[in-house]
Amino acid sequence: MVCDRRPGPAGRGLALGILLLALAALAAGIWLFGFHRARPAPLPEGVQEEGRAARDAGPDGGEAGSAKPRQAWAEGAGPGEGLIPWRRLDLPPEPEAVVGPEEAPAWMGRTVEVRGRIVETHHSGRACFLNFRPYGEGGFYAVILGPALEEFEAPEERFLHRRVAIRGRVGEYRGRPQIVLQGPEAIRVLDEGGSAAPGSSQD
Repeated sequence: MVCDRRPGPAGRGLALGILLLALAALAAGIWLFGFHRARPAPLPEGVQEEGRAARDAGPDGGEAGSAKPRQAWAEGAGPGEGLIPWRRLDLPPEPEAVVGPEEAPAWMGRTVEVRGRIVETHHSGRACFLNFRPYGEGGFYAVILGPALEEFEAPEERFLHRRVAIRGRVGEYRGRPQIVLQGPEAIRVLDEGGSAAPGSSQD
């Protein structure tokens, strides 16, 4: 005769209850331990004052709570001196060199200012091409694409036969070097004595 030693329903329920109580106690202990570690005891008031004084004083141990800006800590620097201004993102980056249209391909992938005369233009409705040489001869050119066209007024007429300076990153499209003009600030018309306002022409 074989005896069935498996616990009955009451025994299984009691074991499950004990297990749940043990898990709850463990979770409570972990929470209390973490709570006390996350909240260290506050420092005495005197220590707090010393910390504030060290924070507010300059690196040379200047007067605590001084209202002078941090730049004034440098010897001889007044308020605002030594600050580096933010670069305006609405302006093209500073060029690495000023070159002619024939030299531009040698600066592929770099930002330059190209100066020369526009001898031919073409407006396709979606782009305006400013060629420094006739289209059939290839060579370097500038192009105004998409939404940037709305910022120009008849660029195919304004820049034709004018000597201009364009600024931007030299790229390539279908084997021809180019600069994509992002806006009127990337091109200006030159005269014999200097330059005109960006995006304008002179007669």
